[in-house]
Amino acid sequence: MSYQIEFEERVMLSESQYKAIISDVKKTFRNTKFIFIKNRYFDTPNMDLWNKHQILRLRSDRYGNRVLTYKCKGDSGDTELSESLTFLWQRQILSNSTFRDGEITASLRQNGVIPNTLKHIGTLFTKRMEIRIDNYLLVIDGNTFNNIIDYDLEIEADSKEEAKRIIDMYCKKYNLTYSNDYKSKSTRLFLDLGLIRK
Repeated sequence: MSYQIEFEERVMLSESQYKAIISDVKKTFRNTKFIFIKNRYFDTPNMDLWNKHQILRLRSDRYGNRVLTYKCKGDSGDTELSESLTFLWQRQILSNSTFRDGEITASLRQNGVIPNTLKHIGTLFTKRMEIRIDNYLLVIDGNTFNNIIDYDLEIEADSKEEAKRIIDMYCKKYNLTYSNDYKSKSTRLFLDLGLIRK
């Protein structure tokens, strides 16, 4: 089990911006490889987690990594609880919404959500390039959900101010337009599925 606080800033990219940035980054970080991720999201029929600015996500990749993450958004950064899963526990979650007792289920109950009321509500696939640079993480994503493909660039840093400073630096470098009403991947998925309203 791991616990962390994240400070993130993001900007949406066009397909041409995405390709240009990937090409530029690969010139500097030649050994960087893409990571292919499957993100499955869970919520109650009434979208109780989303209404509380929370997300429960099961992330897996082709290398056998499986991580359940409970994220709570806040003004002082996003708190995340993450737990590695065995294949058996992933299957239990996906087949009958059985979540293993632990810190995540305890935190869900503490926040008024009963774990066995959660259901798999949507899946999003990400082709990710992730690079640690000095004291921040640069993440460049191509996302596919339903029939939609979109792109974004994300910065994870030690403070909100640092994340904003660095995203501004990349916006200037690549002529990107920053907007503070950026919608997260999960929100874009839920909107497209008609589970939430704008």
